[in-house]
Amino acid sequence: LKVIQEKISLNVSSVNAWATKAQIKGVYDGNGNPCVQYRKDSDAEWMTDENITIDGINISADITGLEAGTDYQVRFMNEGKYSPVSEFRTEDASQLYNFSFDNWYLDGKVWYPYLSDSSPDEKVWDSANKGAANFIGSSTVPDDMYSVSGYSARMESRYAVIAFAAGNLYTGKFGKIAGVGAELDWGTPFTSRPTALKGYYSYSPRPIDRVKAPYEDMMGQMDKCQILVILADWEGPFRINTTAGHFVDVASDPHIIAHAVMESDEITDGFVEFTLPLEYRDLERKPKYVVVACCASYLGDYFTGGEGSLMYVDEFEFIY
Repeated sequence: LKVIQEKISLNVSSVNAWATKAQIKGVYDGNGNPCVQYRKDSDAEWMTDENITIDGINISADITGLEAGTDYQVRFMNEGKYSPVSEFRTEDASQLYNFSFDNWYLDGKVWYPYLSDSSPDEKVWDSANKGAANFIGSSTVPDDMYSVSGYSARMESRYAVIAFAAGNLYTGKFGKIAGVGAELDWGTPFTSRPTALKGYYSYSPRPIDRVKAPYEDMMGQMDKCQILVILADWEGPFRINTTAGHFVDVASDPHIIAHAVMESDEITDGFVEFTLPLEYRDLERKPKYVVVACCASYLGDYFTGGEGSLMYVDEFEFIY
């Protein structure tokens, strides 16, 4: 048995800062009653939190009520002694461009969910309109007659002569037509960690009347809408190929840090407000991309759904 003696000094070992909270970890010599102190860089007075978790010589504290995008200082105090000060910055409470779905422009038969003079960084949203517009026009369009405020995004599922096309909207880019489907790049750069997605949706489902293997047994069942959120640390957007059946494996993709999904076959009476909490699989890693996807037919990627299923979304917002 080899015993190694180590002198432990009061110290902050790590800070995991979110937008409005931070987890502070440190060490102490095992004696006394340590607490954590923190302040904005611009403040002179320290705030003290005595709610400390102790595990042997390891100590940790969860600080809440912080301001997003702000520089802070933190230290531990124990028996009148202080650890060296550590500095950290909270994450920005970032939102996505056109989260209100008010900005659109029409190019030929294709509606795009951004303005014609939008910068590349503002072209956050896209749809499969480009793939089906020549057959059935745009399935995802703006609507200023039925909305919460300004315009909403109207998505209708249709049969596009050779295949079923679900009305959809997602963060990313339309790639190209591939067979009877398309290649899509899912995800837009994003590094913040929200706790939920909030917004409004309206839905009028239809019975499923278009099916493709392996969903033949779904014929006649009521269609469902879907709202999906994914935070991932992919090195680039995820390339989906609907013809080849290449999709994000939400259950097992190791790059997914957090996700949330809502599916419903209920008819809404007007717009319904929703709050969709994100489930985090890892509280330390930070995302590089975010996917927010809405679809009038939840099996639309598999060419299965009900013609005429109609979904509206409006006024989205990330909650921190």
